[in-house]
Amino acid sequence: ERCEILSADIAAALPGLRQLADLLLSEGGRKKKSDVRISVNDTDTGLDILLLADGIDEFAILPPLTERAAALPKLARLSLNDTLVMCPHPPVMRFGAVSVTPPPGAFLQASGAGETALRGLVLEALGSARRIADLFAGCGTFSFPAAAGAQLVAVEGDAAMVSALDLAARHARGIKKFKAVRRDLFRSPLSADELKPFEAVIFDPPRAGGVAQVSQIAASAVRRVAAVSCAPATFARDARILVDGGFRLNWVAPVDQFRWSSHIELAAEFTRPD
Repeated sequence: ERCEILSADIAAALPGLRQLADLLLSEGGRKKKSDVRISVNDTDTGLDILLLADGIDEFAILPPLTERAAALPKLARLSLNDTLVMCPHPPVMRFGAVSVTPPPGAFLQASGAGETALRGLVLEALGSARRIADLFAGCGTFSFPAAAGAQLVAVEGDAAMVSALDLAARHARGIKKFKAVRRDLFRSPLSADELKPFEAVIFDPPRAGGVAQVSQIAASAVRRVAAVSCAPATFARDARILVDGGFRLNWVAPVDQFRWSSHIELAAEFTRPD
């Protein structure tokens, strides 16, 4: 069997991942039946694997799980639900000049080539801005490259990702002033007043978009927006809000990183006319 959309390292690990799934699905390690989900990130230092299974007797399953996992090729870290099973070496992603250890199951871009293309587009859209807010920052995919030449505040709702951002920033060299902030931008978006210090905003919400936050950006004095989206329909809705608020849409660039699917990623530049 061959999967054209997987990285070579994930494809090589598939037989071992099937063995882990079979073990979790077997009656011996279960309190009750449930689905098993496997999340794999191919990081710069190896595979970061998260197993999600309800009703597992973790105390009973850990010894055989560890034994089978030891044979996995290029394993960096294995977690079962909230339990760290083994970590031969920390999984690391390099964003710009900064190395980040993402939390298990962290959201990353679908491919390295797609990430590189999007990063270049975001930096182009930011122009010469020196005070930037990265909203829905994740693990810093765009935060740290942009922070190489600017003061940046990264805002993210997931506590584990904020911790990863903060730890990476404290050990980083080659970035300017950087701050990571935890905040649910759906329930509590940065207001137009809170956006006053920033010349530019990176706006990369989940598939549902971010109406509440983009409405505040539209009402703010921010001059530039570098927008990223994996959902053209919600991007169009949010873009309409920005344009109605006085922004000009200068360009939209599609990035076809979801190979053999109907999905598309895109980046766009918005600016306020002088």
